[in-house]
Amino acid sequence: MNTCSMTGQLYLNGKHVGQIAVRGWHGPWGFGDFVARAEFGQFEPLFDEWSRLMHANPDRLSRADAVRLREIENRTYALRARLWLVEAREWRHLAILNIDGRMIEWKEGWAGDVTHAAPRTAVEQPDRVEPR
Repeated sequence: MNTCSMTGQLYLNGKHVGQIAVRGWHGPWGFGDFVARAEFGQFEPLFDEWSRLMHANPDRLSRADAVRLREIENRTYALRARLWLVEAREWRHLAILNIDGRMIEWKEGWAGDVTHAAPRTAVEQPDRVEPR
């Protein structure tokens, strides 16, 4: 894993929902510590249920839990997730996002993904530049 120490701001569906202390990347996957803002509240039940299902049975998920986990993951994939890297002054599109308490991991999307494209850089701070 490539380690680093950077800060990020997480946006879901255009809302700034939390801060991330980025710890590093392993290939397309990023890892860090998440601190939620009040705006995260509307998304929190989704991630809490994902976490509950992931930890429900350490050996094997029941069929019903596996089906429910797939439904929850599909809902998280539908979120418009963006990461503003403060020091790099750069937007990243997050194709997959997992939040488990304070732990956060994400898989970055393809640069050519125009459906969920985020600007690679921004001239202004994210509180003045809204991600698409």
